[in-house]
Amino acid sequence: MNIGPFKFLSLVAAGLIVGCQSSPESEPEAEAPPAKPAAPPKPTVVFEVGRLSVDSSWQTVNLKQNFKDPIVVAKPASFQGPDPTTIRLRNAGPKSFDIRLEEWAYLNDTHGAEDLSYLAVERGRHRLAGDIAVEAGSLETSNTLPGSDPFVKVSFSKPFRGKPIVLSIVATDAGETAVVTRHQHVTGRGFEVILQEEEAQGGHGTETIHWIAWKPGTSDVGKIPFEAAFTKGVSHRFTPISFSYAFSGPPCVVGDMQTMRGDDPSNLRYTKLTASGIELKVHDEQSADKETQHGREEVGWIAFGCGQ
Repeated sequence: MNIGPFKFLSLVAAGLIVGCQSSPESEPEAEAPPAKPAAPPKPTVVFEVGRLSVDSSWQTVNLKQNFKDPIVVAKPASFQGPDPTTIRLRNAGPKSFDIRLEEWAYLNDTHGAEDLSYLAVERGRHRLAGDIAVEAGSLETSNTLPGSDPFVKVSFSKPFRGKPIVLSIVATDAGETAVVTRHQHVTGRGFEVILQEEEAQGGHGTETIHWIAWKPGTSDVGKIPFEAAFTKGVSHRFTPISFSYAFSGPPCVVGDMQTMRGDDPSNLRYTKLTASGIELKVHDEQSADKETQHGREEVGWIAFGCGQ
């Protein structure tokens, strides 16, 4: 089922191979200068970002760019409905992906529409203007919390200069119960990730996790500005964040927790998105108890100038 009208922004940044060819030789005494070697090809970066309205029914999002193997991340959701919810993807391919909100198993799994943004990046390593490195990949795991399973270690294809922002999401629907991803030990060389079910559950089937690592900074690709940054101290209370870049309207924002200082199953939610800022909080589920207090997490986020 295709989703209704939504705003989207698609973007391709493509390099150009430039070369020079020497003229043919005419007279020995008028020898042409040696030809300059062709410039090495620049990598082609294909990615797409857009804003959606999503509820608890599966919806198909048709991609506008010519992807071969896209990695898709979509979070956080807005806070129009107060029940804790997760975001689930499936069937991500060159042309489209499916998405829905999935409430935790102790709830009725019916959730009204929430706004969220998605980011799709071609699998692999890329470099954007302003020396912004980006890498996108995936992995399969059944390692799950609660329980004794270890975090899965992910290594980047080559180190980042400093710690990147890491975004991840469950991109399959193998297990019937809601599940999120959690991170720890994010460095320039890699990160650790694990699945997490609600406290009253435990154990989960093998799922595919999509992840995107993005160097912090403010730059643009083509005419599309973006700002990528960390915010510390995000807890169960909404934390206001101000953008440094002067966006002309509310940007498309994707973000994720980088730490696991609070071990309750949780997800990011947002409110009050404007051209100048956003408010984020960590939203715990309540399957085992009613408290929703959560430790202060570091959050990484990227804001894109949608429609600019």
